[in-house]
Amino acid sequence: MAAVIYYFLVIDQIQVHYAEYQSAVSDDVRGNPPVLYIHGNLGSHLWYSRVMEIEGRRVIALDLPNFGKSDALGECSISAYGKFVIKFIEKLGLGPVVLVGHSLGGAVAMETAVTRPDLAAALCLVDSSPIHGLVTPTSYYPVIESYKTDRNMLKAALRAVVPALDDEEFFERLVSDAAAMQGDCFIGHAEALGKADFTDRAGNYSGPVLCLTGEKDILISADMAAAAAEAFGGSYEVLPDVGHSVIVENPGLFLEKFTGFLAELG
Repeated sequence: MAAVIYYFLVIDQIQVHYAEYQSAVSDDVRGNPPVLYIHGNLGSHLWYSRVMEIEGRRVIALDLPNFGKSDALGECSISAYGKFVIKFIEKLGLGPVVLVGHSLGGAVAMETAVTRPDLAAALCLVDSSPIHGLVTPTSYYPVIESYKTDRNMLKAALRAVVPALDDEEFFERLVSDAAAMQGDCFIGHAEALGKADFTDRAGNYSGPVLCLTGEKDILISADMAAAAAEAFGGSYEVLPDVGHSVIVENPGLFLEKFTGFLAELG
């Protein structure tokens, strides 16, 4: 019987936590690239917990270092996260994977794909940081700093990006995982995303690319998704009635679009 199982793995003396779903029919998995989910800022593997079960696929969602139950990394850069994801893929012997990145995780997925295109069988960007980076005005930094100590402020910030999520118990779990992020990264990620420009390196990766964004997303516009799709020679779609996080707001819709993309890979 298929199930989601949780593991810890040590890479360069850093313990990383991840969840894994293995299809019950092992023969269906053979030959299909695994799916690797990469969460966003203030996130964890929990953001993908409703979209783990994909028949015929090995599906993995990790807590990046500095997040969730994983250890601290010592820095908060997109480059460092990309390097760690590469080591994670190699440590598990996954081979080429279908990289799925949400929000900041989209920048990490792009970093991974353009640095090691041989490890990316395909790329799916979900409400991803834009191809040219996402600059946060420094005037917003005091508010971002408040998230570390004020749970109500943190909840308000997360609520704004999941407008269609109506499960309060699950939402509180997302907030708790957000609060577990390393303190230096609250501002560190804002700075890192402003520098995460892939316009000159997108050509390093020529595999299939799908960009998805919610029509109610207050952070990532349809134009931003279209620009990423154009840079990578992929396609994009705007999803109705969801905000920044279709993976928790409407997991069925995400799985419909994503499994369709997987089917096109052959």
